Amino acid sequence: MMGGAGQELTARNDAPVLIHAQGRDGELSCRLLEAAGHLCVHSRSEALFFDQLGRGCVAVLIAQEALCEPLASRLCAAIAAQPPWSDLPVLLVAQRERRPSPQVLTALGNVSVLNRPMSPEALASAVNAALRARERQFQVRDLLVAQTEQTRRKDEFLATLAHELRNPLAPLRNAVSIRKLTGSDDPFQDMMERQLGLLVRLIDDLLDVARISRGKLVLKPEPTTLQQILHAAIETASPTLEAGAHPLQLALPETPLPMLADGDRLSQVFSNLLSN
Repeated sequence: MMGGAGQELTARNDAPVLIHAQGRDGELSCRLLEAAGHLCVHSRSEALFFDQLGRGCVAVLIAQEALCEPLASRLCAAIAAQPPWSDLPVLLVAQRERRPSPQVLTALGNVSVLNRPMSPEALASAVNAALRARERQFQVRDLLVAQTEQTRRKDEFLATLAHELRNPLAPLRNAVSIRKLTGSDDPFQDMMERQLGLLVRLIDDLLDVARISRGKLVLKPEPTTLQQILHAAIETASPTLEAGAHPLQLALPETPLPMLADGDRLSQVFSNLLSN
């Protein structure tokens, strides 16, 4: 099947056309395609067919009389197990009046039916078209592999960056905590603690690169109030508002509005709205 050994099948650009037909039909097809410059393998048994399918092929050329059970079910299962980028071309040689059932044709996926009698030119043309389509699939595969590698490198960079950013934060947090213990009346003490806590939270998100790759952040709901969230947001956005000379009017009820929410995340949302 195409999971496991079959995954090797989809990984080879230089794999052969796999031919499964009885007697002279298979031998003649193989000679014709080799004369046209194609690498071919003629399997003379079901065991050899699936062995080569697992080793790798770029297309399957199969005669209708060879597409019997259990080969048909095994081939359909292998095709269904392909990775998303892969759509193995299947060329089915059949009599016009004895075509396989629509269910089998659907299960074979990327199948082209070649009617007998068939000229060598028609066979070569069908194989060429199948191989061009297969080459496009290999290009998509290579692009996906490159993108996966780029994502891995990005995640490594973010993890390293987050680790390096945490190093200077520890002494900063200690300094802010010591200032508070000394009884300082600095009105900016609470603001520094909140902003430093938010910075630590953002760096923690960078460390969890798997969560970032999925576009998900863990929410931490805690008891808070709408007033606290909005005041924290305004505090963060104030430099931007002042630099742009944008007036801000805030009308909130005097009674605190309790919430069970992730205050840091909500304050980020409101701060972004104010800054934009």
